[in-house]
Amino acid sequence: MCKILGKEEIKPHKVCYDYLKNRDAEFERKMAEVLCVYREVASS
Repeated sequence: MCKILGKEEIKPHKVCYDYLKNRDAEFERKMAEVLCVYREVASS
C-alpha cells in the first residue's frame, strides 16, 4: 500500500477535515441550552 501511495500524489493522511471545525460563535451557549433541556426531560 505504501508503494502504491508513494507513486501517486494521493495523501489521504494529510486531508484537512473542515467539517470538524467549529463555525458557530454561539455553539457553546446553544449546546449548554440543549443539554439543559435534555437534563430537564430526563429528570421528569
